[in-house]
Amino acid sequence: MQFVGRAITTAIGIVMLGLLTRHLGVSGYGQYTVVFAFLGFFAIVADFGIFSIVVRDIAKTPERREEIFGNAFALRIVLALGVLTLAPLVGFLIPQYSYDVKVGIAVAAFASFFILLNQTLAAVFQADLKMDRAVIVDTFGKALILALVVYCIKARLGFLAVIAVNSLGNLAAFVLAVVLARPLIRIRVLFDWRYWRRLIPEILPFGVIFLLGVVYFKIDHIILSLVWGPWEVGIYGVPYKILEILISLPAMFVGSILPVISKYLADRDERLFGGIQRAFDFLALMAVPLAFGVFVLAPDLVRVFAGAEFALSVPLLRILVFAMALIYLSMLAVNVIIAANLQRRLVKVYLISVIVNVGLNLAFIPMYSYYAAAVITAVTEAWACGAVYVIVRRHVGWTPRLSSVFKAGFAGLVMTAAVLALGGAGLVIRVAAGVVAYVVVLFLTGGVNKEMIRAAVGRAG
Repeated sequence: MQFVGRAITTAIGIVMLGLLTRHLGVSGYGQYTVVFAFLGFFAIVADFGIFSIVVRDIAKTPERREEIFGNAFALRIVLALGVLTLAPLVGFLIPQYSYDVKVGIAVAAFASFFILLNQTLAAVFQADLKMDRAVIVDTFGKALILALVVYCIKARLGFLAVIAVNSLGNLAAFVLAVVLARPLIRIRVLFDWRYWRRLIPEILPFGVIFLLGVVYFKIDHIILSLVWGPWEVGIYGVPYKILEILISLPAMFVGSILPVISKYLADRDERLFGGIQRAFDFLALMAVPLAFGVFVLAPDLVRVFAGAEFALSVPLLRILVFAMALIYLSMLAVNVIIAANLQRRLVKVYLISVIVNVGLNLAFIPMYSYYAAAVITAVTEAWACGAVYVIVRRHVGWTPRLSSVFKAGFAGLVMTAAVLALGGAGLVIRVAAGVVAYVVVLFLTGGVNKEMIRAAVGRAG
């Protein structure tokens, strides 16, 4: 259910990218990217790790689910209102931003608010392993936003209208989430100050981690916007948006296994290491072909999804796809660390990542623009991926076996050869041939077998 839903929302994201880039142009899409990148810093403060705490604690202590949810929901509302009210005020003080960007930040703050509330309800779905409901909400919200964007384009509405439809779509998605969550939990806000005093110190490390994470993931957009301008952000924003669409796949997967890993750790279940390894293998088998495929097909992907006007985005996409593969693998380790209640260990990793990333971006973006931003993103992700696996090995005791990576790499090379051999064919034919070649080689090398497929869909004995 999740993968079908993610396939639909990925398709919607790709269609949205093509519509927005062609409707807004390079500079307009750059402004659109700046608005949501800027709000990302404030939204992560409003989130402050509450989602992960709710999922973990409900999975561990289901008898306290209403107390946990009610207090987390209240805290989320308070933080969101405070922080997202501040965001437009800060935006209006930045002289480099145009009037449209400043107003766009204020309008899009409503979208971020409803996303944050929706995530709290999604935590209930995740903890109960009812992710089909989260899929329905996510798909409905994105489909509605797409429909509204199409209307804006046909009605020749401008930049701010396109920003506003995100708020309407996320409001509708939140209403649907409330309807679907009510059979599972009583939805109310609780202000138990004793619980808050226990909760706030626990979420502080999460908040710091997520804030540092979004700084090194989005700061390049902000520096580009301040040093160069919206045109450069637009060129960089297209491959980065493709990266964000692609990394939603592992985010969905590792989010689904977080309650299971948390329970295994709490119960000292002997299945823990085997479960983590299977998750690692699955992510590797997804990341490698995507990295190879996107690298080879980058010119076609940019032309089809964004338009010829964004041709300069091709080399940036080829660089960022390596960061994508690293993110696939690092997400698993981060969630294992969270499940093990070792989130404080992540603070040092993300702090070093931010210092290195921001320092390099400030030094090199003024000279090399978006090329520097892309390379620095890949370098930062390489460091972070290695660091989180060191933490897992030292404190959880698990070390990944890399046989799946090597098998996927060999299959990826064969897939690349098949795609290149069909250079004159259409994009769909080359993609199909590459997928077939990759799957066949994986079966022949033992990277995938029937038992693994049955286990993946929940039918293994």
